[in-house]
Amino acid sequence: MIMLGKNNMPTSPWCFLVVVLLFETGLVSSTAPDAAVEKSAANEANAGTTEIVPIMLDPAPSPIPKPEPDGTSVQTLQYVAMIVRHGDRYKDKNEFFENDPFMLEDPFWLPHGHGQLRNKGKFRMHYLGQSLRLRYNGFIKEEYYYANIRFFSPNVDRCLMSAQLVSQGLFPPMGINIWNDNVGKFFQPIPIRSMDNSQDIWFNDGKPCPPYEKELNRILEQKLKDINAKYQDIYEYVAYHTGRNVTNLQHIDEIYTSLRLESENGRIMPDWTKQVFPSKLKALAGLYNQVTYYNDKMKRIKAGPIFSEILADLQSKTTHLVDRKLKMKVWTGYDATLLKMLHTLRFSDKYGISNIETVMLENPDQMEAWKPPANEDIMETNYGSVILFELHYINRTYFVKVLYLDQGFSRSPKPLKLKECDNSSLIPFDTFYNTYKKFMITEKEWNKKCGVVMC
Repeated sequence: MIMLGKNNMPTSPWCFLVVVLLFETGLVSSTAPDAAVEKSAANEANAGTTEIVPIMLDPAPSPIPKPEPDGTSVQTLQYVAMIVRHGDRYKDKNEFFENDPFMLEDPFWLPHGHGQLRNKGKFRMHYLGQSLRLRYNGFIKEEYYYANIRFFSPNVDRCLMSAQLVSQGLFPPMGINIWNDNVGKFFQPIPIRSMDNSQDIWFNDGKPCPPYEKELNRILEQKLKDINAKYQDIYEYVAYHTGRNVTNLQHIDEIYTSLRLESENGRIMPDWTKQVFPSKLKALAGLYNQVTYYNDKMKRIKAGPIFSEILADLQSKTTHLVDRKLKMKVWTGYDATLLKMLHTLRFSDKYGISNIETVMLENPDQMEAWKPPANEDIMETNYGSVILFELHYINRTYFVKVLYLDQGFSRSPKPLKLKECDNSSLIPFDTFYNTYKKFMITEKEWNKKCGVVMC
């Protein structure tokens, strides 16, 4: 059976069915983003239901953004590198604890699977792509062109899918990229570069590195000895209720992550968690995040590989040694991917990341009184959060501007004032490069330092 479509062109009945389903399920919808997200979140909290999240498939042409107060604009912009956290997800299989009441899989998990993106996460990342389009329209073409941008991701489903969704939000099909009159109007394939986790030193923080692990254990057991003693009652309380051996901050961080994911996914939390979750466990988990990147040696091992790529690309742009058509790279990874960069950059206390180190390591008695600034807490990065590295050319001088977007539904990134660069948010490139080049490390150097034997 052949049906006639637009201009009497033959159309498969399957295509007709797809169009009907799109409207029936609400995939094609004019629902506002915030309302759609709230609806999705509410539906996902109900076990055994599957929610199709509305997506804006036909956005209006984006205007050219206005210049910013510091004089930067798309006219001064030369290059952008960004690090993105994946969207909202479900719990991984290795994140359950021994007494976890949600250990057994139920229909709540079946539509997507462990560790996969939730519908809310898919919506968030697509929306983030649209936000990036608004910021960079006029710098990158509205039509996707392979030489202008590259996407990178670890070989993990939620990160690969997040990168795909950002790319679709940033480049909705138009012009020559509409490859047919049906699905081609709503989707275009954009390559995402990845590699096996066993070889990945850029995203895979779990890749073994004995010198790093030795240093981390030394700090956890020796430098934090007083903190471990002070909060032994919390360790014992959490251990009793979870069935886990809890003796240091790493164990607390693992339990906190598990509970946070349950809470995000609409689970009714066990009564025992009210004594410690979220505030007490969050503060301790925040300290653990500090400890994992405690000194320059640890930062170089963890943040060095990806920072090296970014610094090298920025330098190449200033010397015109890189393809002039390449304007943007997008690195889509985990919360740890952003955290290690934020800790390495070291910026002003007002963003809620630096002062916890002094308070808790030097004055552990003050921990309970310490609270991160309201709405600026980045001890843990939100889903869809982004670090932007922009290279600008102003008055014959190259400048680096670093910004932070705190979650995928925000459209207003904040410039980061870097402590290492006189608390400035617009830094001459030479100053920026010379300040942070100590963290650069090649793949060969990393493998040698971590005892990896390459065939």
